[in-house]
Formats: sequence, structure tokens, C-alpha cells
Amino acid sequence: MTEWVKLHLIVEGPTELVFARETLKPHLSRYCISVNPFMLPTNRNPAAVGGALSWDRFRYNVSRLLKHHAGRSDRFSTMIDWYKLDSHFPGVADARKLAKAADRACAVASAVQKHFDSPRLWPFFTLHEFEAFLFWLCSPSPTACPVTRKALPA
Repeated sequence: MTEWVKLHLIVEGPTELVFARETLKPHLSRYCISVNPFMLPTNRNPAAVGGALSWDRFRYNVSRLLKHHAGRSDRFSTMIDWYKLDSHFPGVADARKLAKAADRACAVASAVQKHFDSPRLWPFFTLHEFEAFLFWLCSPSPTACPVTRKALPA
């Protein structure tokens, strides 16, 4: 019997939250992965969630989540945009010096993972606003991937 993985997915805003609930959750359930998406509070008001997230608030909440959900099957990831990322996140200053945008997002993800030193955390930072991908997918006839610029199959 396959053991289910509980993926606690920290998302940046309401668009990512809906995508995670309506698309990722049913898709990943086929692979025995239960997705629990949520937005972190962005200030002291508990109702204020989504949008710009400070490193301090992110660090505090992720540390708390890692301790609270310490089960063998608990995993954590993020859907956070690189665009306007708080400069206090680990690795941001060095990442901004890298030539390729993809390398920048990967460098920050690696630095965040190293900071928490947990094999259960797999941070992911999107290069562009998540909504940009949704608009691109809705275009009348996309012919190439906006990230790799490779032609799409007909």
C-alpha cells in the first residue's frame, strides 16, 4: 500500500491558491499526494493574507509549520514570484548578479532550503508573476513557451 504524502503548499496570493486547489490538488491526488495550499499572513492582521511577503514573516511561519507538521509524510513547497521578492530572503543579493533569470530563482530556492536545513522543504520561486502564465495560456494561439522560447507541438 502506498503511503500518501501531505504537501503543504505556501502560495503567494489568491490566484495561486485557486490554481493549487482546483488544478494541482486533483492532479496530484492521482499520485497519492494530498495538497494543502494556503497563504501566509502578510502582517499582524490575521485577515491580511497574500501579496508581498517579508522574509521575517516567511521565516517565522515556515519554522512554525515545519515543527507543527513533523510527520514522516509531511512535505512543504512554495509558489512565490521572484518579481518583487523581499531583498532580505537568503541569496537574493547574490542571485541578482546572475545572468540568467532561471538561475536567479534557483539560487534563492537553494539558499532558502539551506537556511531551513530540512529535506522536507522544497522551495519554488516562479520567474514571473504566476498570472502571466494564465494570460499566455489564454492567448488565441500560443506558439512557443514564454520561458524557454521553444516551439510548442502543433
